[in-house]
Parts: sequence; C-alpha cells; structure tokens
Amino acid sequence: MKDKIQVIQLTTATMLTTVGVILGNFSIILPIFSVPALRLDIVAIPIILAGLILGKWYGMGVGIVIDVINFLLYGQGVYHVGFTINYALIGLFSGLIPMFFMNKDFKFIKNTLLVTASVLVLATIIVLYSLNDLSLGGDSVSLNLEIRIAIVSLIFVMTLLTLGFMYLTLRDYKYEIRDMYVVSIMIILIEFFVIIVLTPIWIQDLFGQPYYIGFLARIIRGSLMIPFKIIIVLAVINVIKKQQVTSLRGFIES
Repeated sequence: MKDKIQVIQLTTATMLTTVGVILGNFSIILPIFSVPALRLDIVAIPIILAGLILGKWYGMGVGIVIDVINFLLYGQGVYHVGFTINYALIGLFSGLIPMFFMNKDFKFIKNTLLVTASVLVLATIIVLYSLNDLSLGGDSVSLNLEIRIAIVSLIFVMTLLTLGFMYLTLRDYKYEIRDMYVVSIMIILIEFFVIIVLTPIWIQDLFGQPYYIGFLARIIRGSLMIPFKIIIVLAVINVIKKQQVTSLRGFIES
C-alpha cells in the first residue's frame, strides 16, 4: 500500500511539473495604464499545489525542476540561481505553512489572516500615496490621483471576487472556512517573502535596478495577484476534494 501511495505521489508530482513547464511558455502579461507590467505568474500555481497536497519536499523538487526546465526550453539571457531558489521556497512554504496551522485554533488563524492582509493593504496604500512615479515593465508611470484611485479600486474588486468565490465554494460543503483562511495566509506570505522581498534582489544583481524600485512595484503587483492566486488554488483543491482523492498526504486530506 505504501509503495502504491508513493507511485501516486510521484505521478502527481510529475504531472504538476509538466503543467508548470507548459505554463512557462504561456505567461500572460497584462497592461496597466498602457504599460505591459502585470505578469500573471501562473507558473507558481502547480508548485503551490505540489507543496500543498504532497508536502514540502515534493514542493521544493517540483519548483526546482520547473525552473531549470523552463530556463533550458524558454530562457533568454543568463541563468540566475536566485529564481530557482524562489521556486524552491514557494514549494517549501506551501508544505510548511499549512502544517504549522493544522493544530492551531480558528481564532488564531483568523487573526493571522487579518493581520497579514491588513499589513499588505496598508503597505500598498503607503506606496501609492508616497511615490510620484512608479517603474512598471521598464517604463515609468506617473502616479496621479486618478491612477491611485484606479489601482485601489482594482484591488478592492479583486478582493470582493475572492470573497464571493469563497462563499460559493463553501456552499458545496467541500471546504471548511479555516481551510480557506490557511490557503489565503499561505499565499500572502509566499507572495510577500518570496516575490516582493527576494525577487528584487535577483533583479538588482542581474540588471542593476535599485532594490527599492523593484520592491515597491511588487507590493502593488502582489496586492493584485494574491486574490487571483487564492481563487485558482482553492478552485483546483476543491475539484480534487470532490473526487475524494485520499491517497495524497498533506493539507488535502484534512
């Protein structure tokens, strides 16, 4: 039985790796104020799922393999190990964070979500109203009042869509509210520590862009991307739970 479970886990990891490699060739870049600046980082989704449903080691392995293969197939310029570290950390955190909250009470989980979400929103607002210009996609965008209001409104709409999706998912009785909170906390922490904090370091090392420019731009990007990632991850996990796949260890069995 143990051997059968390991085969299923390896097969699942291979499938998620394949999906990640395919998605690496279909990255979507959306324009913000006519600047192609918002990259939908959907490559991270299968890595998050690997860590979430298979555990931290599978998550790290899937992340590393996806990044290396994507660079060999689609990469341009010089390889940088920092981005491989990013993908490995995404898989690691996706396995560790849900396990950390598994035995925590609901009030602690709820308060943690409120604190992490509030800090991110507050940081976004401070960035928007403290800068006159913002570097997006290599171009500089003037942050006038209309643009600031538009970005805050877009973040608000994305948040409402996420909450609406959570409500509709709960109606299927396949998810508990604490599960949704844990997934939300996980994605917020991954986005902040990996994408917002670490990525500008690698960009500065590669291209010489000052760290603070990449950091500030990714705070706004993160506020837009987090609701999108939460919806996608919850949707996939909900489908798997409906199929009653219990041979995979990790968060999905809870």
